[in-house]
Amino acid sequence: MLFLDEPTTGLDPVSRMGLWDVVHELVADGTTVLLTTQYLEEAEQLADQVAVLIGGRIAASGTVEDLKRRLGPEMLTVRLTGPGRPELGDLASVLDLLADADARLDPTGMVLTVASADAAAMVAPVVRRLDAAGIRIAGLEVNRPTLDDVFVALTAPTAGSASAASSAAGSVPAAASSATVRKAA
Repeated sequence: MLFLDEPTTGLDPVSRMGLWDVVHELVADGTTVLLTTQYLEEAEQLADQVAVLIGGRIAASGTVEDLKRRLGPEMLTVRLTGPGRPELGDLASVLDLLADADARLDPTGMVLTVASADAAAMVAPVVRRLDAAGIRIAGLEVNRPTLDDVFVALTAPTAGSASAASSAAGSVPAAASSATVRKAA
């Protein structure tokens, strides 16, 4: 077992990726690595199990994907374009065609969002349906929750809490993450 405490603090990106490669090689050779880090991207890249610590206590733990799923679905965001605002009738028909998905149109009628457990899988059907309705697309993106999002959700102060008072005073709640990197079974 190897314990690594904040191993990439202060490293440039190339050195950081080199160290990540070394950790991957150690894990592939059967070494269990316990990693502490505040760089959640690092935990996302290296860990098969993550524990988020707040005030010295585990606030949440699980696989990276488990923790991200707890925040809710992925989002497909489609920005619409055209010579003017798309015809509302056309958009309504597209929304009807997407009735099996959690699709919403913003008040401007120019941004369509689709919530899905697999937003990437929704890209092709949404694009096909918009194209069939003659609605042009200015751009689209798939947004997935990150461990940073998980951390923010866990540490966000609630109104009236001691954390809210300390955040208002400019202090940061004591928090860190711990990641265990193991050889895949």
